[in-house]
Amino acid sequence: ASIPVDPRATPGSGSAVAAALARLGARTFLVGRDAKSLDVAADEIRRIAPGSLLESVVCDLSRDASIDRAAAELRERAAAVDLLVHDAGATFERRTLTDAGVEATLAVDALGPARLTKALDDRLSARARVVVLTGIYQRRGTIDRGDIHFARRPYSMAAANAQAQRMRLAFVVALASRRRDLFVAAVHPGAVRTRAIERAPAW
Repeated sequence: ASIPVDPRATPGSGSAVAAALARLGARTFLVGRDAKSLDVAADEIRRIAPGSLLESVVCDLSRDASIDRAAAELRERAAAVDLLVHDAGATFERRTLTDAGVEATLAVDALGPARLTKALDDRLSARARVVVLTGIYQRRGTIDRGDIHFARRPYSMAAANAQAQRMRLAFVVALASRRRDLFVAAVHPGAVRTRAIERAPAW
């Protein structure tokens, strides 16, 4: 099944990070699943940081083919990546599967970013930084290897999010172990009032 896309999803913490980098004069790639939202985010950043070196790459982290295309485009346009920030996230009210049969929260929040990072491995320069936003709810996360896609256990937004956050942390640990030349960090950003929060339960 196709995954519902919130066209407003791109503006959020990622835009704030990109704006901060743009102010520093960094050549910055905005990566998101919706071209129009990327354009809106870029225009807003240019408004507050005139002369920003911004480029956009469309990438749907729930689809392997889209990730691979985005990685190829980034590899073509950038000889080296000095900072890679993963903050894309999606949590679904009902159990949703990608076209490949992967639980959608896990795909977007953890597996997609891991695939993109691997595809850019040789572009990550020595001493580059990889920063992964990982919420504190990873503490409640359980990676159920026998039912990672919630086929049998009860599905909830909270459980899916916590599992994906836990998987993000596992990815950070694995990457830091494999690439000891990199600075790799899992960061809890605190409570950020992004548009995604509008759909969140009361908790």
